[in-house]
Formats: sequence, C-alpha cells, structure tokens
Amino acid sequence: MCEVCGGSLTEYAEEYITTRLAVIPEKVYKIEYYRKVYKCINCDKNGTKANIITAENKTPVCIIKKGLPDASLVADIMQRKYQLGEPLYRQEQYWKLRGIYLNRTSLANWVIKGAYFQSL
Repeated sequence: MCEVCGGSLTEYAEEYITTRLAVIPEKVYKIEYYRKVYKCINCDKNGTKANIITAENKTPVCIIKKGLPDASLVADIMQRKYQLGEPLYRQEQYWKLRGIYLNRTSLANWVIKGAYFQSL
C-alpha cells in the first residue's frame, strides 16, 4: 500500500545491492547402485525351479574396472596433481585427514588409468 494515497504498489525496477563470494565445502559421498531382481511366484510354487530375472545393469561406465573411484574422484585427483601441482603423497594426507585412506600407489594407478580412459 502506498503511504501517500493508499493505492496498490507494482514492481517498478530492481536495485543492485552487492555481490558476495561464497564457498560450499567439499562433499565426499558414497554412491551405491542397486538393481531389481524379479521372480515368478507361479513358477516358484508349481515348477521345479523358480524363474528369476535380473533387471538390466544401468550403472555408468566405470573408469577402473571393478574399482572404487567414481570418475569425479579420478578427475579431482588429476586436477589437483596436474593443474594445481599437488603431489600424490600430499593428496594421500589430505584424504587421510578426512577419514578416507587412499594410498598413493592407488592414486598413481588411478591417474594412469584415468589418462588412458580419457584418451579413448
């Protein structure tokens, strides 16, 4: 309401106030993939063997076959190593402080396999 005449107010313009930089702390999380397994109740009751069908595996392609790291983790390790110049022994300490044990031999292997995967 307008304080002068009591009429309704409409938007007229937008005034710039300020800009701020903010940081969202790094988040490390575990991703678990599952798929459905179905069985036929009729075959299970009346047949000699239950008909069990497993749904299609729709997990993303893994950089390291049957490996622990997601592509985002390998990319982070490689970015720290090559763009920021952080050696793997320091990255090993960095993760250890966060309660995650990743030895530098594994980190080195992930960097090698990540570089190979990227070039395909």
